Amino acid sequence: MKKITVLFIVLCLIGFYSCNQSEKAWEKAKQSKSVPEIQKFLSEYPNSKFDNVAKLLIDSLDWIKTLKLNSIENYKSFIGKHAITKFSKKAQTFIDSLEWIIVSKTNNIDTLEIFINKHRKSSYLENMSNLLQNI
Repeated sequence: MKKITVLFIVLCLIGFYSCNQSEKAWEKAKQSKSVPEIQKFLSEYPNSKFDNVAKLLIDSLDWIKTLKLNSIENYKSFIGKHAITKFSKKAQTFIDSLEWIIVSKTNNIDTLEIFINKHRKSSYLENMSNLLQNI
């Protein structure tokens, strides 16, 4: 009976120690606001209680970086890495917007038709109609 009690206490201490280590590591990774540091945390502590939060933080940090760069290529890259996040739909909206800016400056019917075919659900359809009337 004493052996079982001692074994139980040892296992509890090991569990407490490893939990405490992952919490310290998570705090360090979180405070760094560095995607590589957070990814390192995820690889060192897979399936920790911070797993989902760490992944959301990576998404958020990548989104902030993408917004600062504000280019079609970076938004597409973001969608490629984070296809199923709350930011992917916004990224597509920004792509549409930036492509519309480019197309609207061309005054070219062929370019406009390509945009229309590519963006059938775009919020810029009314603007396209106005532009077509002026060409």
